[in-house]
Amino acid sequence: MTDNPLWQYSLAVYGRPAVAEACLALQDEHGADVNLLLCGCWLATAGRRWSETELAELCALSRPQREHIAAMRTLRRSLKDAAPAPVYQQAKQLELALERWQQDTLWHYWRERQSTGGDDFAAAATANIGGYLATLGAGAAKCEALLRQLVVAAG
Repeated sequence: MTDNPLWQYSLAVYGRPAVAEACLALQDEHGADVNLLLCGCWLATAGRRWSETELAELCALSRPQREHIAAMRTLRRSLKDAAPAPVYQQAKQLELALERWQQDTLWHYWRERQSTGGDDFAAAATANIGGYLATLGAGAAKCEALLRQLVVAAG
């Protein structure tokens, strides 16, 4: 694993008020991948929108990591009240390492394609995240409110 700007951005932004809340609600209620949400925001910092093709490639490329992360998340959640605290903490660390692996994959995809787009952050982030959520079939009013919350908090 290498240091990458996507990972650094995610660490900084995820800790902001309302970002984690919006990401986790989109994950739990609509099946969104938090790392793809953060990637869409990260690209938006350069005014960059991803195309439908790029989004499809990102989803396909990171599918193995997403499957491992989902399995680890399920295990970690089941350990929360069932296992000793050190075991639960190790499960959290492994889940974080898997997320880092996925973000490295996403960053390597963009490393060769990085260019500056012409949009401001809010427009690009809304397009990126909205497009991704549309592929999940998530278009309810609550989903749109969470999208706005994420864009405002991450911006």
